[in-house]
Amino acid sequence: AGGEAGEPLYLSIGGEKRQGIWFAIERNGDIVATTAELMTFEADAVVGSPDTPTAISFASADNAIGKWYTTGGVQLQKRPAQKGVYIYNGKKIVVK
Repeated sequence: AGGEAGEPLYLSIGGEKRQGIWFAIERNGDIVATTAELMTFEADAVVGSPDTPTAISFASADNAIGKWYTTGGVQLQKRPAQKGVYIYNGKKIVVK
């Protein structure tokens, strides 16, 4: 939860492995918005500062209708054949 309007929010992410990350807004089990860009997580990295904050832009999940994504935010060309959890039409889908 944030403070006053315009007040910066800080996010700490734990981990060691360098990998791509993305952000999503979920309401009642449905993903309603996701980040338009994929960011890279680096252990012990500091991104942005109070003077030059990092902006995170969200796009409506409506733009993703009919598209499959990995939980890492990578768009797939078609329905995945491998078992796993994916995002389709803004919802988590288990492919068996």
